[in-house]
Amino acid sequence: MERDQEGLLRAYTDPRLKDARACPFCGGKNLAVFPGPKEAMFRRKTKRIVCAKCQAQGPIGTSEAHAVIVWNGDFTRNMDANGEVNSPRSDTDS
Repeated sequence: MERDQEGLLRAYTDPRLKDARACPFCGGKNLAVFPGPKEAMFRRKTKRIVCAKCQAQGPIGTSEAHAVIVWNGDFTRNMDANGEVNSPRSDTDS
């Protein structure tokens, strides 16, 4: 049991989540990165953020960084083919 608790503590103190906002549903700050769904429409592994307090699941991201971005509600930023986060789109972009 102690090993399980250590694993959970590591998961919920993941440094990749330092920029993630608290859960929009319950305000929980214990978040973890989990694998996203395995569907044919995704050509790569997906990730999503999950709240430990209420088990809310965030939108699907194409990487840990992208999962944090969409968890934070910024749907204007996407990932390029190399997995890099693009800048927010503006209304003037063509």
